[in-house]
Amino acid sequence: MTQITLKIDDSIVETLGRQQIETKIGEWLKELKRKIDLQEAAEELDGLQLSNDPSWQVARNLAWDTYKHNFETEAQ
Repeated sequence: MTQITLKIDDSIVETLGRQQIETKIGEWLKELKRKIDLQEAAEELDGLQLSNDPSWQVARNLAWDTYKHNFETEAQ
């Protein structure tokens, strides 16, 4: 684990308290890490070409055959 020293105005520490500041910074860092992970996952997905993948086509057709009755109307 890395330790980082931050300079925080005394009035903020007096208002919020050290524990609340540490908690909020920890929560912010967790959220930042989650956003970075999501961005990396999205970048990986950009390169996928499922329409050219034969196994994707099979799965897509099977799903359609299984659930197409949900989209059929009584008029047909």
